[in-house]
Amino acid sequence: MVRIVAVLRLLAIFFGFDILLLLLFAAGPELMAKGLNGDSDAWLPIIRHDPTPTAVPTPQLPPSPYEAQLLITPTGGINASTFNRDSFILRNKASNGQKMTFVSIDLSTAVFPDMIFDPYGKGGDTLAKDLKVDEKGGTGFAGHRYDGERGGGYDTLELNFQEFEPDEEFRFSVDVDPNSIRGVGAPGPNESGSVSGLELLGSTVTVRFEDGHELVNRTFLIPGSDSGSQAVLREGLPLAPQLSLRGIEMTPAETASAAQIAIISGGDWQPASLVVLEGGLFLDGVPGGGYNVKPYNANSLVAFQVYDAQSFHGGYTEVPVRLMRSMPEGGINYLTAALDNNFGNQGPPSAALKLVLTP
Repeated sequence: MVRIVAVLRLLAIFFGFDILLLLLFAAGPELMAKGLNGDSDAWLPIIRHDPTPTAVPTPQLPPSPYEAQLLITPTGGINASTFNRDSFILRNKASNGQKMTFVSIDLSTAVFPDMIFDPYGKGGDTLAKDLKVDEKGGTGFAGHRYDGERGGGYDTLELNFQEFEPDEEFRFSVDVDPNSIRGVGAPGPNESGSVSGLELLGSTVTVRFEDGHELVNRTFLIPGSDSGSQAVLREGLPLAPQLSLRGIEMTPAETASAAQIAIISGGDWQPASLVVLEGGLFLDGVPGGGYNVKPYNANSLVAFQVYDAQSFHGGYTEVPVRLMRSMPEGGINYLTAALDNNFGNQGPPSAALKLVLTP
């Protein structure tokens, strides 16, 4: 230690007293106190690793002046049904005190294009259910109506409220069916009349507040759910990405190859999720062999697989995926992807690609 202090003194002679103070300050208070006097017991600082360093604060998403959320069958498995209690959960999450006055849900943009609201049993299977309020709280529910008549059912459900304030929740249920099974007994072949939120993925949700401000998003995955979809509505969400497949110019298309490369275009260093939904067309026992049946349209979800990815600078990501064909009536694969705002909130999904995996 005496040698160390001697070296420090030489440095002070050549470079000035300031450098000595700087070195001693870095060495620690003990050396500051003892080293200047040449105490042989003085010690230099020990560099140590702290096994529990101070955690870096996790960035928090700031509250949004206008915000809402809709969940559809968040639990219940792949055969969950909008017919059951609490299948739709609507929340006002605005931070500016604004009441929600209007909400619409449009199924015509869903990945499964065959789905309709069937409140009177004329568009799907013979079991019907008009909108039933399961829990209205203090929302001041003021009624509902259907719009966009299609094949005996409807594309759109509209709801009106008078006192839907922030932090309040409205729960309801209503019958949704595939139009292709019109006239068959419930629940339809392969339970096709039990429609889950996953089968309504891509539906358009519009929310209006009392000052006229509107938000629009389309439903996508609920993280960790094997049955549902959701729409988070707030400002600043990512735009819908573009989705394509390497070597396939146009869809719908047929392919014998399960292994595909999906390309997500859009975003910039944002998390992305891609889902492959295997659907089947089930028409056993349906009058006339099915109603308004169209090529490549499935009427029931059979299986699904989620792929997580990361968009890079310039917005280009390749994701290896596998198409599915788990039963003879299946093999109709719908692919869609959405970007995350880095806080777990997803923007609208891409237009769906349809690929039939042939035997």
